[in-house]
Amino acid sequence: MILEFLKKYEKESIIISILLLLVAIFLIAKPGIALSTAVILFAVVFIVDGIINVVAYIMEEQQIRAFSSELIIGILLVILGLIILFNQPLFISMLPIMIGTWIFIKSIMKFQLAINLKSAIAEKWGLLVVSSILMCILGILIIANPFEAIVTLTRFIGIMMLIVEILNICESAYFLIQTKDSFQ
Repeated sequence: MILEFLKKYEKESIIISILLLLVAIFLIAKPGIALSTAVILFAVVFIVDGIINVVAYIMEEQQIRAFSSELIIGILLVILGLIILFNQPLFISMLPIMIGTWIFIKSIMKFQLAINLKSAIAEKWGLLVVSSILMCILGILIIANPFEAIVTLTRFIGIMMLIVEILNICESAYFLIQTKDSFQ
């Protein structure tokens, strides 16, 4: 019963990964046009994935439902998808600023860690200081130039998505092959 649930989950994961692979390729090839289109596609993927989760929850046996979080995840994904879909310009304009701020905050945290390590491990803290300074500069550049950064960021996101989704498809296919061979 649980194995069938996992197999179904992996099959759904492959479908979503294929959709996200298409988004990733578009982000890499056409970053200028791709951003608003990608926001729409992400919203649609979230909504579709949310609906799939809700339907899967409803279709599950009572025993599986007790351990499943598909209903709440599905509802949250649909809500997130609708929020993104109806607030595209705001989402697009805020994205580089949010990412730049996140990088800046992480760099400060990394710098603090480096200072703390200096007192504990004197010879191992220098690389952390350098990387935290580079991260800080990157965060400031993204915040200061959000529109220039967004094209580069869009391509980078596309490349990262491409890698992640290829790995996800490979992992899901491997799982399905292994379970097919093991339980037949």
